[in-house]
Amino acid sequence: MSNAEKLALFDLDGTLIDDNYQITDRSIYSAVAEAQDVGWKVGLNSDTPYEALEVWRERFGMKGPIIAEKGAVVELDGMPACDNGDVAAVLDARENIGCYAAKQGIAVWSGNPVEAIRTGLRVGEPGQTAMLINTLSRCSLRFFVRTVDVDGNLQLDDVRTQQVIQDCRQFFPAFDSLEEDNNPASGLLIVSRRGVTKRAGVLRLMSSIGLSRCIMVGNSMSDFIGNDIAEQVAVSNASLDFKQAASVVVDESLTTGCVSILRQLVEREVPSSRH
Repeated sequence: MSNAEKLALFDLDGTLIDDNYQITDRSIYSAVAEAQDVGWKVGLNSDTPYEALEVWRERFGMKGPIIAEKGAVVELDGMPACDNGDVAAVLDARENIGCYAAKQGIAVWSGNPVEAIRTGLRVGEPGQTAMLINTLSRCSLRFFVRTVDVDGNLQLDDVRTQQVIQDCRQFFPAFDSLEEDNNPASGLLIVSRRGVTKRAGVLRLMSSIGLSRCIMVGNSMSDFIGNDIAEQVAVSNASLDFKQAASVVVDESLTTGCVSILRQLVEREVPSSRH
């Protein structure tokens, strides 16, 4: 990889942060700064919506680009770019589902559910079902389902989640072909256009900035964008199939693994930076 092609993209969930949306190693901040000081562009390539990734980019002190919603939204010339038709379809679906859920007695909350859950959101009454609709996503429909326990806390309930999803399918976005990403462990459903990939997003980004290769750091096969355009790097908590596909697997997990990767990138540049 040439000096002009020093782009490192990191997945967020399960890579930079844990299942509770927390970092596990505070040295990530200095590691990002050091990599950028020697010329690396450090950015994010995630399933997460763009505005949420902007918040994380600022927290980490990253200065590189963002690819969001699994490649559907790509930052070009400092601005997010996506399919306006998909945006309109998602807005319609979100409004219809919110109205329908409220009529069914579900407590509907809209905003950034990840941050809300992370900070202890309270919504609804004990025994009620709660739907947390993500209004940050542009090209995908996203909502969490929870039940409210006797103490007012939001709890996972997979049976209820699947019931709500089934009831809401009639209002899903009017895409030609849908892909449902159902995450029982987090009570989250993501509905997007089938065929949208992180690889396509990276190719679009690299074309706009004149690159042919990058580094992609992740924890699952959704982060595999192809050895022809990327050096694939896995943290130690990555899935077995992604580890087998990756060219580098570090010994550390989550944020600490990302710190290790960033420090290795700095070490690559030490000889050239001394001349």
